[in-house]
Amino acid sequence: MKRSLPVETEQRQSRRANVHANNSAFVSQTFVDNRELAASQRQLKALMVNSPQSIAQRLVKNQLHSYPQMLMQFKKITATAPSLGALRKKKFNNWVHFNIQMSGDSRMAVAGVRLAGQNETRDNYYNGLIVSVPKDTDHAESTDADYVDKKLYGLLSTHSVKDKTEVYATSASNPHDSRQEALETWKGRSNKEPRVYQTGKVEELINEYEKLPSDKSLKDTLIQDYGHDDVETELGGKMKALNSAGNAVLWFKGDPAESGAINSLQTAKTEHWLSAGASNKIISKIAKGKKFAIAGSLAGGMEGALSDNLTSDNRFTADKLNEAGYTNLGKQYGFFNQYSDKMTHFGGRSGHLEPIAAMGIKTVYFEEEGNSQAGRTVGMGKNNAMSKVVVSGVGGLGGVISKALSWMQPDGGYYSGTRGPSGDQETLMDNIVHQWLKLDVSVAVDKNKRKEFYETFVAKKFGTNQHQQDKDKTLSENSKRMLEQLKNKGHDLTALEAGVLSDSDVDEIVKAF
Repeated sequence: MKRSLPVETEQRQSRRANVHANNSAFVSQTFVDNRELAASQRQLKALMVNSPQSIAQRLVKNQLHSYPQMLMQFKKITATAPSLGALRKKKFNNWVHFNIQMSGDSRMAVAGVRLAGQNETRDNYYNGLIVSVPKDTDHAESTDADYVDKKLYGLLSTHSVKDKTEVYATSASNPHDSRQEALETWKGRSNKEPRVYQTGKVEELINEYEKLPSDKSLKDTLIQDYGHDDVETELGGKMKALNSAGNAVLWFKGDPAESGAINSLQTAKTEHWLSAGASNKIISKIAKGKKFAIAGSLAGGMEGALSDNLTSDNRFTADKLNEAGYTNLGKQYGFFNQYSDKMTHFGGRSGHLEPIAAMGIKTVYFEEEGNSQAGRTVGMGKNNAMSKVVVSGVGGLGGVISKALSWMQPDGGYYSGTRGPSGDQETLMDNIVHQWLKLDVSVAVDKNKRKEFYETFVAKKFGTNQHQQDKDKTLSENSKRMLEQLKNKGHDLTALEAGVLSDSDVDEIVKAF
């Protein structure tokens, strides 16, 4: 039987047509709305893309990709002091620590780690280097060790110890406090496993790794790492012309205040720098027929003060060595070993001179009587050729001022014995206090006034931090200000000037040549 199909009513057909029409209209409107929304979004995106902020961001991004070094522009040293567990790389561990502010001591610290690494034959021993830096130290180098290497003029690279170096930031951002904190962190660890030698104790590690007949000496290590010229350079030829026994190499350090960012008055070590005035005295007393060379660095007024004693034929300062291609510290020490090994090297910065002495070159180091470090051993290694002269004065007027500050205790009293001042020196210090506190001429300086001076200008105590640096002035600026104030007020500077190296001091120094 044929099946009939249902016939749709006219009403249902009309309703179906309306629904189709409505659906088509909805779809059409939705399409239009989406298109308008997309257009609005494109306009908004265009505005955002072309906004000043976005343009600036793209510029920075392009610069970072074009100049990879900018990627590290804001890299901070954030690592904290390594735990004792982290220092246990092997069963027995030797580490040498120095704070970045102790750049002079770093020379022997890095060399000691290198020597230990070269001579160590046991598989269960590890030798490494720890370097502490102030909090918030940032740099543009690839790694923290690269930063330290650059700061030390390539010393880590010279001795191939970058991969053995741990760098961390102290909780203190102040350079002086950072150094003190770091020294306290590793205090007393040279006899405990893992052993950590502070820079003043690194000689123990060097002696340990030089004791066997088969051991390479510190001298051997330094000469090998510093290298030498295969072809004599023009500057090397000039030094070679002076390279005879009895001739002197006078090492300058300029102003120590300029080498350590901002320095506090109380931590000044001006007894370690040689002023041009004192050097001219030494030069004038060098035996007739003897010659001399000038090395190290010269502060602003020193070139003029040296006058005719400084020439193009006897100047071998760091800037001249750099110009001649000796662009890192190792190459510079290699220069002096190759071309001045018969001369006597002299200066007041033990850190500068110790590598020279360790290579077996005759070296004379001067130290001030009463200095807190006087009497310590200087120079390291079994080929050490360092001798020491103790002098009664310091290198210059700025040095005397800073020395005066070291006479005073935090409570305003004076130290006794060799560390303390004489009667005339007390008068000098009281004059300084009087001027800096701007006291009326009728006001006498007593212990309380000296304490006020100490806390205001020397230690600056506030909050939980002690011994804050003077944030506005460097040590050299403060010393200069003191000196100018004393002169302007008409004070007798006889006692002050008496602190400069005396003729008898100079005689002792020249005799040591």
